[in-house]
Amino acid sequence: MLIVDEAVHEVLGGLVGRTSLGVFFVDYVYVPAPLRRKGCGTKIMDAAEAEAARRHCATAALFTMAIHTPVFYENRGYEVFGRVDCQPAGNARIFMKKDLR
Repeated sequence: MLIVDEAVHEVLGGLVGRTSLGVFFVDYVYVPAPLRRKGCGTKIMDAAEAEAARRHCATAALFTMAIHTPVFYENRGYEVFGRVDCQPAGNARIFMKKDLR
């Protein structure tokens, strides 16, 4: 799923993921700062989750960092199922999942 500046046909951000054995893995999500809080992240997540459901995935899984925005995913129905502390101090990898059924 891509976020494209239609005026200049330039890719600005997007989502990279994959499906395997009934699980949708969200690998990367990037929304440029000027487009955050304007629905772009929600739009690409909705489209990717819809495609995963079309592929008969029952679960979505991802990891994010504590220093990033796990709240964005929590607001979308993802729940934390693991946490691994890492550098810098106070940071952690946050593992999250969501039921797509």
